[in-house]
Amino acid sequence: MQSTNSTLRPMPLVIAVALCALLGLCTVPAPAAADTFDCYDNCTDSLLDEPDCIEDTDPEDGDWHTSCTDLAACPDAGSDVTVLSIHGGRIERWTSEISAELASLYGWSHYDFNAHLLENGACRALAADGNPSNDNNEVLHVTATHFDHAEALTLVGAHPDAVSIHGCGASCDAATICVGGANTLQVAGFNAYFSQYSYLSGAVEAATVPSADPLCGSNLAGVHEDNIVNRTSTDQGLQLEMSLDVRSALADADDVDDDLLRGVVYGAVAVAMGELPPPLVTLEDVQTYTFNGTTYERFLFDVENFSEYPQELFDAAPSLPPCGLNTSAPRTWVRIYDAEDDGYVYGFCSLGSPASLNAIWFARPQGTAPDAVYVQLEDRETGRVYRSNRIETTPAP
Repeated sequence: MQSTNSTLRPMPLVIAVALCALLGLCTVPAPAAADTFDCYDNCTDSLLDEPDCIEDTDPEDGDWHTSCTDLAACPDAGSDVTVLSIHGGRIERWTSEISAELASLYGWSHYDFNAHLLENGACRALAADGNPSNDNNEVLHVTATHFDHAEALTLVGAHPDAVSIHGCGASCDAATICVGGANTLQVAGFNAYFSQYSYLSGAVEAATVPSADPLCGSNLAGVHEDNIVNRTSTDQGLQLEMSLDVRSALADADDVDDDLLRGVVYGAVAVAMGELPPPLVTLEDVQTYTFNGTTYERFLFDVENFSEYPQELFDAAPSLPPCGLNTSAPRTWVRIYDAEDDGYVYGFCSLGSPASLNAIWFARPQGTAPDAVYVQLEDRETGRVYRSNRIETTPAP
């Protein structure tokens, strides 16, 4: 899933991204041997032999690569969160894409271990006999409690919050997200938001681990103090274990049908971390009317999670530029865009409350509306933008 396409993007910040090595933040004592870390010393392109945390510019050269961006080190970024995918690439498929999307959406720091075993003999020889199709997992899967890559530990330890994206196999049911980690408030926050808007997420369920719920195995709790997600400056974090079908749906940015699922899941992570979620927008109705001999279609929308936005976003902001003759226009303006080309469709600069988000609409001559649109809330005071899912303008039969 790449946010450069038409996937939801609630806050594209202007961020001076700095590699953690740039400021020397990645230099820590060498990590102790752990699980199959010994393999890394034998593989080509091993970054464990490097003193700095850098992103491999040609990752397909070797058997694995890491990438590390520390936005907490940038004065204008102020990231408190690290997003982790320590089993990325072909170990637990789609976790790299999901973690990258989360980091991009909210301007968070990011660490990814991305496995792509090719033809290197030293690593290939360590693959489990009789299981060649899973050799990325067999060779490069280091458990979360043993993952001690120095750059990752330093990055996580520099932040108070972290969320780690994993894939669960036989340990969880299909269409399931297993929610764990030592930060019980974040676990509760994720679950509460997901539960409230789960009717928009299809058949996907979220279950707290450990619990009596049979959807998730107790081994997915993620509460051990050595689990890398809990090695933040507050000694706690949030761990999400996702079944393969959920990961695939989240990563498929081209599928508009899964946009609401992405909005619910990524919104739940945002709320757990103290951020505002992206708008969850649905098409309420399409009305047909005639004006001056031309037939029009009016598209009316609901913002299902309007109550998540504080009133202060819609208070009058006379210190900001006016909207036409309105010198007390609200702080947040709402705009609707064509999902195909990002062209401006319609906008509102006088909404006075979160509830008024359910009064947004646009009209076009019949048969000329964009196939899909998205909605953006633009906070003029902070510069943050909260972008919704895409909404198809043809109602489902």
